Amino acid sequence: MTRRIVLLLLFMGFLLLVGCAGMYSASIELVSPSPTDGLSYSDDNLKISFYRYVTESIEFRLENVGDKKITVLWDEAIFVDPQGIDMRVVAVGDEDIDGFLESFPQELAPDEVIEDKIIPRENIYFRARSEDWHVFQIVPTETADLSFVRNFQGEMISLIVPVEIGGEVREYQFDFLLNLSLFRWS
Repeated sequence: MTRRIVLLLLFMGFLLLVGCAGMYSASIELVSPSPTDGLSYSDDNLKISFYRYVTESIEFRLENVGDKKITVLWDEAIFVDPQGIDMRVVAVGDEDIDGFLESFPQELAPDEVIEDKIIPRENIYFRARSEDWHVFQIVPTETADLSFVRNFQGEMISLIVPVEIGGEVREYQFDFLLNLSLFRWS
């Protein structure tokens, strides 16, 4: 009985501590090009839908809606962080990031669909102590410094993706507004 009371008090103290600190969730809103539907954009060649929440990656679904093969030039794609710093990206799909620091062009036949995610290459690092790869968050929502995280509210991030369509390269630039939500457990 006493042990249960002690555990209950410890748990309540933990909740109080977490409730005071809180934790942020970062979501995105597609600003440009003008979304055709929420977080989606489409034209005569492709349709791309982004997932709302951002952690260490930006997840999306890409469909070739045209009648020609398209090639996504991931090796030339750029992520622009909230401070305006350009970073190369890696498209990792469902792969583990172990040693996955290179990106390669990806072909999509007409009507082909992929679900993938991109990670800014500079956010991938090797942790020698645990001997494995880790990824920094795009917006560091797990930091204890909430005033630092609040600086990202209303900031912009961009993803610039060159796509080859019928032998011509077209550059798609997707600009997103960052929205932060504070979760508190109290």
